[in-house]
Amino acid sequence: MLCMKQILIITLVIVFALCGIKIKDMRLVDDQGRELLVHGGCVVYKVPPYFPITDSFDYKLSFTDRDI
Repeated sequence: MLCMKQILIITLVIVFALCGIKIKDMRLVDDQGRELLVHGGCVVYKVPPYFPITDSFDYKLSFTDRDI
């Protein structure tokens, strides 16, 4: 069974392909060479071990399907 992160990634790949968006030099670029800037959420965990908890939910420390 797919998790929410996998479904989100697959959906984005399909949408970008249908819209003519490609990855060029680590940038999202349209058919006319314009760069696409995407705004959204980010997960940052700045204390050791520098990785969020992924096997259980914690409203401050995790990054799980429930967080998404």
